[in-house]
Amino acid sequence: MKKKYITLILLLTLFLPAVTPAYAFADMPSVGMMDELAPSITVRGNQLTVQHAEGMVLEIYNLAGLKVGSFKVESSEQSISTSLPKGCYILKLGKLVRKISIG
Repeated sequence: MKKKYITLILLLTLFLPAVTPAYAFADMPSVGMMDELAPSITVRGNQLTVQHAEGMVLEIYNLAGLKVGSFKVESSEQSISTSLPKGCYILKLGKLVRKISIG
């Protein structure tokens, strides 16, 4: 008798659809809008270009974890000239973190 109940419960859990909660994302922007508004960093030589990060602070760290630079972003698109020697660095802009190589 126990074996029949266990088999029945097993079959019901396998063949009945799983209940998943439904979430309303009405106040969430669409994916395309999020990509447009997300901060971005591009690097060309010693020139850093920061977009969509007005009012944020760009921090530059070497691979040892020492802060080697900090810049306040004043406009929605800002170019920053650095005098960093060749090497790898970590850029932090709010929650955005990128590893770059200057060569």
